Amino acid sequence: MLIPTGFTLVWMGFMGNAALYSILHEANLQLMTAVQQDSSVALFEFLSNLPFASIMSLLATLLVMLFFVTSADSGALVTDFLTAKTEHSPVWQRLFWTVLMAVLAIILLLAGGLSALPVGHHYECLAIYPHSAADVLGPAQSPTARCHQNECLAGSTDYAARHS
Repeated sequence: MLIPTGFTLVWMGFMGNAALYSILHEANLQLMTAVQQDSSVALFEFLSNLPFASIMSLLATLLVMLFFVTSADSGALVTDFLTAKTEHSPVWQRLFWTVLMAVLAIILLLAGGLSALPVGHHYECLAIYPHSAADVLGPAQSPTARCHQNECLAGSTDYAARHS
């Protein structure tokens, strides 16, 4: 857990300081203007000023895609775990939650992204639906349902004997 955190701190420190140095000391107003107009292009505008810009931009794109795929897979895994009766759920169930979350993401993108949502609502409103369904369909299998008086019994085999 410390390695990803440390890597992130070093990465953000290095890249953030390099961008600030570029703006403040090298008068890179093009970078500042691009960030003010659309912050989603900030990384690529910054990388365009470095050596091997096309390779670095390709690598950054692949890392962003990896981040999104890993996050989506983790969300599907958690939702599947909440609805499963055991840790070894059927493959179709995991695929169902994965496809459902992908369809919801596609609908959100086709509707115009986050700007399509009414003011005051966030994408979490749409993303919470699969998790809410998991709570409704499988609350007894939820890890929190197996906890009793701050004593988690998720791994205990004698739960029924201790609480009968």
